[in-house]
Amino acid sequence: MTYKEERNTALLSPQEIVDLMRREAENARIADQGITAFERLSTRVRSRSDQHRVVAALLMNLFDQRRFRFNVLSLALLDYATEEDCIALLRLIAMSGIPRFVREEFHRNRAFWEQLPQLHGLSPSSR
Repeated sequence: MTYKEERNTALLSPQEIVDLMRREAENARIADQGITAFERLSTRVRSRSDQHRVVAALLMNLFDQRRFRFNVLSLALLDYATEEDCIALLRLIAMSGIPRFVREEFHRNRAFWEQLPQLHGLSPSSR
């Protein structure tokens, strides 16, 4: 903890400190679940099925929001485990934006992510 954080924490009541610690623990849990979910989803999307098409659409939206739209209602087409992974990833993004590790994965495997729309029959959105 930095001096500034320590000084600010000293101004908090004991209950506020407990609440802050709970929020930090919850944020860490959301981050862990989102990272694990992204790893599972990016592996699953390499096969072809209707469910994986929905996952591919979500991931392509993260890759390039301007070209690929994602309808959140399509999550209803997924089995429970896959839907939960998508939601965990969306929670992580809602908490902190698209994580650096996701951007790095897209950059590192750009050729795969560029081919993914063709693999699943996705076409860029026209705006």
